Amino acid sequence: MPVHTAIDGQVFIITIDRPEARNAVDRPTAEALVKAFREFEANDDLSVAVLTGASAHGSSRARPRSGVVATNVHAQ
Repeated sequence: MPVHTAIDGQVFIITIDRPEARNAVDRPTAEALVKAFREFEANDDLSVAVLTGASAHGSSRARPRSGVVATNVHAQ
């Protein structure tokens, strides 16, 4: 499965796990993300969702498509 979820207190952690593709989001991964966010929305005990990528590679950057570009975001 390209997406894993975990709960830590009130935090819902969603992890993209596609190291072979540098965690790029393809259609099956997008569908798994939708399912994960719906799970988050359905649980009133959760207050925040965190989206992260597995592996040391971080995540890929999308080519512009309809003006949308994905970038890495790092908490400081």
